[in-house]
Amino acid sequence: AVEALRGQVDGVIVSDYGYDTCTAEVVAAVRALAPALPVLVDSRHRLREFAGATLATPNEEEFESAAGGPPADERALVAAGERLRQDLGLKALCVTRGNKGMLLFEKLSSSFTSSFKSLCSEFWPYLKNNEES
Repeated sequence: AVEALRGQVDGVIVSDYGYDTCTAEVVAAVRALAPALPVLVDSRHRLREFAGATLATPNEEEFESAAGGPPADERALVAAGERLRQDLGLKALCVTRGNKGMLLFEKLSSSFTSSFKSLCSEFWPYLKNNEES
């Protein structure tokens, strides 16, 4: 079913909060789309299953779990974030940190930046409304 979306969508948002909505088959189909489409992942403690996505948005707890534990300090946090982004083959990793803001780790390229901005601007109203409810 995911493959049928090729050519009909500008990107894919995968949001699975531990309800096993995204089966192994769905994960494989989404990974297959990643080279052609932006794939944004918000998974609950399953980040490593989505290696090769375009962007992942773990919270701090999920990041620490995927990175092998809490970093000792801010310098170690930055190093662990970039290492995890590279290990997972992500173009960007955005770690949300509650009242401490967020950290963005990205592999820079102008085509990614412009398509990411376009995708985010398109989904921003939905994300903002969903956050308020």
